[in-house]
Parts: sequence; C-alpha cells; structure tokens
Amino acid sequence: NGGSPAFALASIAKGHFSLVHDWGDVPTEPWDLAAAIKIIRNLPEGRVTDFQNKDIALVGYSGLMVASVGLEMHARLLEIINSTNA
Repeated sequence: NGGSPAFALASIAKGHFSLVHDWGDVPTEPWDLAAAIKIIRNLPEGRVTDFQNKDIALVGYSGLMVASVGLEMHARLLEIINSTNA
C-alpha cells in the first residue's frame, strides 16, 4: 500500500505495468480512481475489474482490483488470482 491510486492507474494506461491491488475495507474517493479507470477502459483492451472479472464502480470501490491494458494479460492475472484463492 501507499502511493497514489491515480498515479498507479495512469502508469497502467501508459502501458508500464498491470496492477493487482487490494484496497481493503477503505472505500476510495472519486478523485482516487474515477478518471484513471475511465482512461484505461477507453484504451483498446483496457480492463479494470474485480477478481471475478466484473467491472468495478468508478466511485466508492473497496476490494481487490485488477487493471491492465491487454486482454491476455488481464485473463492471466485473473487466472493466477483465482487459482490461489481456490
């Protein structure tokens, strides 16, 4: 934990890395995630979901977030997460 969620998501949008992050029990504020999630989702193959591959809300989300630009990478991250949680 630590650092800016918006900065981390902006780095994903630039294609620097993918992210799996647990925001825990603390809901995020709109300025933490909304703009960056929207940018990622507007990119070809940009995905921001929960661990069940369901889109997350732009505001007030808490829990595990998986974000990436690349459908194969996103699917692989979900596969790894769900195999360790089984």
